[in-house]
Amino acid sequence: MNIQNQRNYNCKNEELPVMGRFLLFSLRNDLPVFTNFSPKYNDEYVVNFEQLILNTTEVVEPRSEILLQKEITAAIFSTLAGLIEPANKLKVYLRLANGDVNLSNVAFGLVELRKCINGNNAEGALKILNVIQGNLAKYRERLMAHGLTDELVALFDSAAKSVAANKQKQYELFLNRKKIVENNLNLFNGLYKEICDILAVGKAIFQNAGITKRQEYTFTDLKKRVRVASKPVIKEKPAVEPVQ
Repeated sequence: MNIQNQRNYNCKNEELPVMGRFLLFSLRNDLPVFTNFSPKYNDEYVVNFEQLILNTTEVVEPRSEILLQKEITAAIFSTLAGLIEPANKLKVYLRLANGDVNLSNVAFGLVELRKCINGNNAEGALKILNVIQGNLAKYRERLMAHGLTDELVALFDSAAKSVAANKQKQYELFLNRKKIVENNLNLFNGLYKEICDILAVGKAIFQNAGITKRQEYTFTDLKKRVRVASKPVIKEKPAVEPVQ
């Protein structure tokens, strides 16, 4: 492996700047004792360390891409929500065609589609939409005899294409961001080195302090704090009208 493309740190790329921010807080509070230990750690160092954190943050969390990801996700969820009424209608047509079309709502894919819509499961919705499209193609004429329209069929086709296209956009953004991070590994390795230096000094200074203080300058404890802080907060989702 090219040494320039080698990761020197044992954590996720996006975790490193967060660890840096936690450490920056401790460093600012303890700056007098750090300066006393080494003149390297002064106000100018703190400013430069903070800028290094900001630079790595922008690489892993670019504001423009985060906004675009949110817009794409919102578009996917909006498309899925827009299938509720068409799915309800299709369920009725399936009921009217009982005898001509011997498929239950489950077998047709409507029950699973409802679950995916309610759970904001775009990947699952895309898979089940393919099933529904296949069933519509197979039983289209029989269902049209009971009122199914070309427009309703087109809605499912359009939704499947829209979700697939937006999922592809998300994937391309992910790959592009991954390449950009890989091209900036020197920046991340630089931040990691500064973090390790600060931790080494902090460990030397506070080796006889309480465990809480020592944990502020321990890599594994910083990583644990980052992962606890990054756990998603479970929020109550707004009610979604179920497929009747």
